Amino acid sequence: MQDHDESAAPGPGPSRRNFMKGSLIGLATASAAAIPGVAMGQEKVGVGPARKMVWVTHHIGEWNLYVETGFRDFCDQYGWTYQKLGVPEGQYSVEAHTNLIKQAIQTNPDVIISTMTDAALEPALEEVEKAGIILQINNSFIAEVLTKHNWGFVGAPPHAQGLTSGHMMGEYLVSKGRKDGVIAFGNAIPGMMQLEERYRGTADGIKEINAKHGTTFTTEQFADQAADLSQSIPIYNAKRSSLGDKLAAFTTAGYQGQVAAFRSLEQAGIPPGEIPVGGMDATPEVIEGIQKGYIMYSIEQEIYHQGFLAVTSSWARVERGATQPFVDTSSSIVTKENVERFAKRADTILKRATELGLRK
Repeated sequence: MQDHDESAAPGPGPSRRNFMKGSLIGLATASAAAIPGVAMGQEKVGVGPARKMVWVTHHIGEWNLYVETGFRDFCDQYGWTYQKLGVPEGQYSVEAHTNLIKQAIQTNPDVIISTMTDAALEPALEEVEKAGIILQINNSFIAEVLTKHNWGFVGAPPHAQGLTSGHMMGEYLVSKGRKDGVIAFGNAIPGMMQLEERYRGTADGIKEINAKHGTTFTTEQFADQAADLSQSIPIYNAKRSSLGDKLAAFTTAGYQGQVAAFRSLEQAGIPPGEIPVGGMDATPEVIEGIQKGYIMYSIEQEIYHQGFLAVTSSWARVERGATQPFVDTSSSIVTKENVERFAKRADTILKRATELGLRK
């Protein structure tokens, strides 16, 4: 008995198999037409049109290169245009930052990404949203203001950074047999909330080390003028002389303070590690200090991500209606054991910054 092949059935009409195939296609077409946004012939959603973003930063400095490279890597791929407005190094004030936010609004961008170093910036940042512009905070934030408005953030929580720094320095000193002394904390801009939180975190970390090991370390903050090495190095020399044997270590609020601290020790002929240094960010000069043994560690907040991820999440808000997230980028501790990885990363990003015309 032969098998029955419906597809080969005689007659002018369609076979059952072909009929079912055609019916399913027709059903799918009808269903697609019935769903909003996927009607036949409708234009694809795609990645959206070219848009404009402006970054407003409280501090124009070398660290900007990493953030801006992240911005440009995204913007150049998606056809967005990028502009920066920033307070010149050493000239920070809330008023100057506020004025730049208002200036950014006047350029009519689709997105404004801004650092937030003081709660007094809240009214100006509110104006961004009132103007119908998407707002994203990066690098620095004030927790209660961020929570109040449900604003997105990409960066490193400063107290947590300081806490890690305090733990790292305290454990290092204990490992070397030190049980007391002053951990001097250099701050380039005393009073700035972001940097003050790093100090409070460092002090809290040292207190936890004392409780754990029975040590009696103390912390002391001082203005280090780190924006200008010619001023800052003598300040570190003076602090070292005034504390004498009481000085256990230097920790700092930023990368420039670390550089000033290690250069002052190097120039004075003090052996690496005798007065350990630690702080934030892994810039090329900080990496040099780690390689030479003066800087014991640096808390890397991955500021490239603070550009790339900040603008990426802003794109998702504009084009997909997605909620902007809170992204903590401070996940790495740079030491002599892993510094080569970060040296290669810094070299790659700075070469890219040169290609983009961000770095001369």
